Amino acid sequence: MHLGRVLSTSFVVLTAVPAKAQQCSGDFTFFAGHGRIPGVVLVDRIFSGGGSEVHSIASSSGCSFAGARYSLTSEISIGLCYNYFHYSFDDITKYSRRSTGYTYHTITGGVKGVWHNSKSFRLYSYLDAGLQFQKNSRLPNINRTFAMQTGIIGLSFGHRLSGNLEFGIGYKGLINGGVSYSIATKKRIISTKKTDSGD
Repeated sequence: MHLGRVLSTSFVVLTAVPAKAQQCSGDFTFFAGHGRIPGVVLVDRIFSGGGSEVHSIASSSGCSFAGARYSLTSEISIGLCYNYFHYSFDDITKYSRRSTGYTYHTITGGVKGVWHNSKSFRLYSYLDAGLQFQKNSRLPNINRTFAMQTGIIGLSFGHRLSGNLEFGIGYKGLINGGVSYSIATKKRIISTKKTDSGD
């Protein structure tokens, strides 16, 4: 699924969902989305092939991810994320063509900080880190490496059901978008101050 379709579907759904309150401590948030240009693709494009006799044609539909976060406060939350990414390319020389595919499974934990938290809009950043398992289609073994995603800026629109757009660098890509849904695990209590009458 293309990133544009994810975002357009998210915002169409959100127009029918009223906002009632901002993110609060004790909330569980489940999210899923799609990203473009993960770190491995970015590195490959920067360092691939100038002046080489081998010409590479890369192919990728982006990465897909899902996870959950728990809000410790209205500004800080922690969570886990799973990310799937498949990347393939053809090495073409004057005499041959060889196809190779790489599959990446990434599991991370992280922390998210909210800079602005209102009824229908949140501005945030986050840092995720964990393990990435890489499989080369031409080799039997699975390589395990460190993986990280720095979410430099994130935008969330909506309340319980939200649309998200993030810009960063790492295993989820330079840009990603998706949807999230929050569940309150603590009873919301609206308190009113009682003034002392002087009795």
